[in-house]
Amino acid sequence: MLVGWSYGTVVGLKALQIVANEGVRVETFVDLDCFNLNWHMGRCIHPSNANRLVVIHSRMNRMPKGYRCPVVHQLDSCWHLGSPTDPKTTRLLQAEARWLYASAPHEIPAISMSAPSESEQFADSPPALPIPH
Repeated sequence: MLVGWSYGTVVGLKALQIVANEGVRVETFVDLDCFNLNWHMGRCIHPSNANRLVVIHSRMNRMPKGYRCPVVHQLDSCWHLGSPTDPKTTRLLQAEARWLYASAPHEIPAISMSAPSESEQFADSPPALPIPH
């Protein structure tokens, strides 16, 4: 999940454009209350390498044109600077993170429960210095 707040949305979308050529994808891109996005990016703003697009915006902000089928949430607040910490925003981001975690494959690495031997324990330690008499 990649989240861009305010002008960070422009930076995030440009970063997605750059890594798209390398085949990098993100599951979700979140546009968090970016003002004048179409002025910054034009009308072709939908990232080709994001599987899901979520837009969270304050009441003062208008929905940008150019996103295809975004999930849209409007905050009750008009305060742009408070949009990242708005209780609804934090709930939505937490829910999105839980959904991503639940839908991702998980591999749990094996963990050795035995204590390391003395040679393993001190393998990366610098050599002991002689103690002066």
